Amino acid sequence: SNPDLILTSGKIQTKQLVEDGSLNKIPIHVLGSSRSLVKSSKASVLQNKKCSNFRKALTCLVIPEGIESEIDRLFEFSLQCALNFPEITFIWRLHPLFSFEMLYSRNSIYKTLPKNILLSENELEDDLDSCHWVLYRGSSVVIQAVVAGLKPIYLNFVGEMSIDPIYQINSWKNQISNLHEFELTILQNQGNYYDFLKAKMYCLNMYSPLNVLLIIDILKKIKQNK
Repeated sequence: SNPDLILTSGKIQTKQLVEDGSLNKIPIHVLGSSRSLVKSSKASVLQNKKCSNFRKALTCLVIPEGIESEIDRLFEFSLQCALNFPEITFIWRLHPLFSFEMLYSRNSIYKTLPKNILLSENELEDDLDSCHWVLYRGSSVVIQAVVAGLKPIYLNFVGEMSIDPIYQINSWKNQISNLHEFELTILQNQGNYYDFLKAKMYCLNMYSPLNVLLIIDILKKIKQNK
């Protein structure tokens, strides 16, 4: 398609499109999103708490997308991690479209889980506040997790195209494909605080505050041009 105008949810996406250079000078504006973390009072409190005091608890949040195959891939891998590293607690958090009862009914592995796997029914902020790492693939919840101070671990299977929502972050993130690489990751230090601040700012710029006035202005111009 060749649109007259492109609206993005944040500054990061705008920069990516501009740098692509193949859009034939199509105007690009930041519309913003209701998912913005900048003006969220809950997020601000959580950010401040996390920035000032990185947690040392060995707890990993696991956040699959709302896609059945992705749920299986991420949960099955984290199950192997839980069996191999019993000192680490894994919190499984499902997309709202799915339930754990649904998983029980179709896959027997979910019926007998080790004690270090917890099935979350909590608010997202509570899970973020409890964890040290976040294991993910394509879920955009990782953006909130990074802002909250969690260290992201992206599970990338060999030979596949990346679906990492924060693929441009390198220094405050680990990419793994097997149990050995997961072990190496958890044995590392938390990381450089400056790297965290860069990653946090990147994620805050993924969703700018929603600019409703921009939509009004665009509609007025369309009306005037008719």
